[in-house]
Amino acid sequence: MQNLQNVICITDRHLCHRPFQDQMRIVAALKPKAVILREKDVMEDTYRILVERILPACEENGVPLIVHTFYRIALDMGIKRLQIPLAQLRELPAEIREQFDVIGTTVHSVEEAKEAASLGATYLTASVASGGTHEYGTGNKLLEFLGEVSSAVDIPVYALGGASREQLEDCLASGAAGICMMSRLMTVDGE
Repeated sequence: MQNLQNVICITDRHLCHRPFQDQMRIVAALKPKAVILREKDVMEDTYRILVERILPACEENGVPLIVHTFYRIALDMGIKRLQIPLAQLRELPAEIREQFDVIGTTVHSVEEAKEAASLGATYLTASVASGGTHEYGTGNKLLEFLGEVSSAVDIPVYALGGASREQLEDCLASGAAGICMMSRLMTVDGE
């Protein structure tokens, strides 16, 4: 797997066939655009430990680590990048948002994209599905949706929901800045 400059890795340690820290060393060496540490099933203390374990591999490879939801951990550790659900972004005080250089959120409509941008989002992950199965296929609504969202905002938009490197060019052609990948990167072997 090469040239991941338009790919954001979203983590899910439960998909890994090897220890998570080892898998993240492999992923970081592939140099994706960024890594979103998404581990939604952990409490704050455990999340901090995961950040501490994978941050060195990201830094060694020049890959930005984006903290998911736990903005206090990000600020405590000097990480100025945050991915946060839109509902929580709405509630995040401006004085907290202003401490981040990068803020991302997931949107499922053009209206949400515009709102997220007005709240200070610097990039978006865009999905046509809200929960349930994400699918990329022929005649797919994702490409149309990416075009609509990308035209509506002046910040990068990344496809979320099943797009693979094989569909990257289609996503870029529709106006997206790139794609998000989880499963393939959580199971990829080192090269």
